[in-house]
Amino acid sequence: MRFEENISKWLRAPKQPGKSAFDLAIVRLLLLAGVVRSLQLGWVVLITRALNARVSDLFSEPFFALLPWLLAAIVTAFMAYWLGVRLMEQRQVTELGCSGAARYLTLGVIGGFVLFGAVVCSLWARGRVTYEGYAGWTGLPSTTLLFAAGVTFEELIYRGAIFRVMEESLGTTIALALSALIFGLSHLANNAATLASALSIAVTGGIAFALSYTLTRSLWLPIGLHFGWNFTQGAVCGAAVSGYPLHGAFRFTLSGPTLVTGGAFGPEASIYTTVLGIFFALGLAGLAHQRSLWAPLRLRLRLP
Repeated sequence: MRFEENISKWLRAPKQPGKSAFDLAIVRLLLLAGVVRSLQLGWVVLITRALNARVSDLFSEPFFALLPWLLAAIVTAFMAYWLGVRLMEQRQVTELGCSGAARYLTLGVIGGFVLFGAVVCSLWARGRVTYEGYAGWTGLPSTTLLFAAGVTFEELIYRGAIFRVMEESLGTTIALALSALIFGLSHLANNAATLASALSIAVTGGIAFALSYTLTRSLWLPIGLHFGWNFTQGAVCGAAVSGYPLHGAFRFTLSGPTLVTGGAFGPEASIYTTVLGIFFALGLAGLAHQRSLWAPLRLRLRLP
């Protein structure tokens, strides 16, 4: 009990003056992103071995077989990030604060639904989408859970660690460019990935999701946006998500050139998604400038 009390007091104690390796922006970024990413990979290995399934086959696993594993993964992801920030930065983890969490999550999920809906409507207007009918909702719970876990890890890594620390160190412009580049390139290893799909991911996910954090200083909004997009794309419309083919509640068929439909990678690689992502990002950037939330260019190797 005394050990737990000492740890609690240490975490609540104000940061002491003096230099520390944790003050270096690159150290914070690599350690925080690295720990959460390693945890993610560890859970992937553990879950696939425990269920004797490949990653792509997990979407077909029963919901209650996945539930304890993925809930544990999500909880440990938040714990690792929270502890990392508390230990290295010695501050309250306000970006994961409970105040406004439900509002931002709800707004994000609705926003992700609307954004992907706009892509589908654009493709529909060009005769590239055919509705095939209702396919059933049996796989919806498992898909929802898998998306929730995947989105949690990705947002903690790419927006919580990489973009946030870069923005504090280099300013918003450089942080957006570098973190979006990293986010786009990280998807090149996926099935059917191309440079066009990486560009679309970088713009729609890397830049737009990061700007939603800049506007709110909360990770709940980008988590909601990311989940809403993936859920609508895969669980509702049954489209491939980042190269993983899925069966959604409704069946849609895409036809046309890969540049237009996204091909086997999914509609998020479509030129329509890229264009929509650019306009969405420009709107968010305008709001950030208008509200004086855009951090100026700078070079701070050490952070407070």
